[in-house]
Amino acid sequence: MYNLNMRITTQTLVLVMIVGCASVPDLSNDPRTGGLAGVVSGELRGDYEARVREREARRDRLMALEEQLKEKRRDLEQNKKAQEQILNAEQAKLARLENDAQNLRRTVSELESRTQIIEAQKNTLLSRIYNLEVEIKQIETTGEAETLRQCNRLEQELSDRMREYELLRKRNDLMLR
Repeated sequence: MYNLNMRITTQTLVLVMIVGCASVPDLSNDPRTGGLAGVVSGELRGDYEARVREREARRDRLMALEEQLKEKRRDLEQNKKAQEQILNAEQAKLARLENDAQNLRRTVSELESRTQIIEAQKNTLLSRIYNLEVEIKQIETTGEAETLRQCNRLEQELSDRMREYELLRKRNDLMLR
């Protein structure tokens, strides 16, 4: 009976081995489960070797992906640095432009003030010229010798004021350019 049991056990074991060898590797076969028969079956079918190869292939894919991500990160960091440099340059340019604009506003304000002063001086001179012309006409109509001297003096003063007016006008034109 012992022999018979041994023979059945051996035949069963051989049958299990043949079935195990004939089947495709099962990657889900975990050596920690299934007991002795699962281990033997997994070993015979190459489950564990296939599982190791599958895990190595997965590891290789993950490492390649990690390298791609590192390269992408380096590219993004370089792009970020370039963008930061451009931003800094643009901010410096903006600061210069704002400073220039402030200086131009100050210059315009000064020119407007000067223009108002020159305009007031011009109006004063025009008023004085008008008054001198009125006096000259009055003197010419009276015809007296003293008034003739006054007329000459007034004409000279008128001529001087006209030159002042022309100088102010030219100065104003130059400032406005």
